[in-house]
Amino acid sequence: MNSVNMKRSRAYKTKHGKKRRKIIFIILAVILCITAVAGVLVYKHFQNPWGNGGIPTPPANTSTPTPELTPEITPTPSIGTTPEATPVVTPTPLEPTPTPTPEIYDFSKDGQIINILLLGYDKNEKREDRYSVFRTDTIMLCTIYLESQKINLTSIPRDTYVYIGPEFTRKDKINSCPAWADAKGHDVYEVLTATVSKLFGGIEIPYYVAIDMDCFVSIIDAMGGIDFDVDVNVWHEDGRLLVPKGFQHLNGKQALDYVRFRRTALGDVDRTYRQRRFLTAVFTELKSTQKLSSLINIYKIVRKNVDTNLNLAQITSLVSIGLNTNIEDLNNRIVKGFFLNKNGISYWGVDQAERVKMIKELFGITVEQEPTDKAS
Repeated sequence: MNSVNMKRSRAYKTKHGKKRRKIIFIILAVILCITAVAGVLVYKHFQNPWGNGGIPTPPANTSTPTPELTPEITPTPSIGTTPEATPVVTPTPLEPTPTPTPEIYDFSKDGQIINILLLGYDKNEKREDRYSVFRTDTIMLCTIYLESQKINLTSIPRDTYVYIGPEFTRKDKINSCPAWADAKGHDVYEVLTATVSKLFGGIEIPYYVAIDMDCFVSIIDAMGGIDFDVDVNVWHEDGRLLVPKGFQHLNGKQALDYVRFRRTALGDVDRTYRQRRFLTAVFTELKSTQKLSSLINIYKIVRKNVDTNLNLAQITSLVSIGLNTNIEDLNNRIVKGFFLNKNGISYWGVDQAERVKMIKELFGITVEQEPTDKAS
């Protein structure tokens, strides 16, 4: 087995976090990033944009100044003259410094549809000590329609058999993209966005957001947990019951166990369904006024644990979309397909006829139907 295949089981390279410093944002889905973190960013900007009431703080002078001694001169009045009165100067009151408002990015100048690639990878503190490459367990394309203010989340099963970008000379599982990026010396997000773009007919995907497991747990805990109807018993591989079926209050660890669980009949396909159900519940929870106080805690958690190329102006613009989107306008779907076995490896083969229909419905474009992949 060559070095690429050895790395393929771990698909997210940490050294590609060079863009992490750019902005504070969150995702396992756009639900968290638009509603939670973006809300905090705007709140902090309006309430305290400079950190001290709207006035920039000058650098502190830590040195002790040495006073200069100036000799006093006592003036001698001239004989027969009257001392002039010292004029009284009335100070002009200073106008208060206006609070700057955040810049709003006009997405409409780029078109009426915004595409954001959402990634959840299996990095945590324990795995980071052992591996340098991690798997993208969650891959979703978030499509925002500016005119209708609707949002569509399309799940891509991690075993989906696709051409790997940007060369597109070889097919593999989509969650092998980071391993291929490492082997070829490409930026991991360049490879991921190019690969997903080709899958969806060559659409433009200019933005990405990525989150790891530890951050996900912390966000749910910062929200105070979430009430959720668990549809399956969640088991550990050693046979322990982690989360029982039924309506209950989940903490961050229980929520992570649920969204990562795939020991059901359809495996990862079932898991993508559960992830979309959970994100819908998070969306509803965050929009409730009872959870507004948790946004500050979420802000503190996510600022160093997220990769994104969205800037503050773009996030600010997305806030209004997220807060004004009704739950009925949040649509979910999956890349339809079938179980495909090639050379003893299990893949998710894309239903090419359904792919053509999906692209037409989502983006209004017509693409040619590609040949169906065959087992080998």
